[in-house]
Amino acid sequence: MTIAEDLENQDRKLCWIYGKQSREFFPEKPWADVEVILQIGWERIRRDSKIDWTKASPHVKAAWEG
Repeated sequence: MTIAEDLENQDRKLCWIYGKQSREFFPEKPWADVEVILQIGWERIRRDSKIDWTKASPHVKAAWEG
């Protein structure tokens, strides 16, 4: 199973969008420097998503890096 296969489609899209937009907002910062900030943001924007940061972070990071 790949990283993306263990999430529902809507959750996967939300992680992808959040990761990409966060990278644009913090273009010069490494992941380690912004992960805590992104975790706080995730708790605010996840809306109806059932996944917490522990499950979302690898997906957000993949979008951030990719």
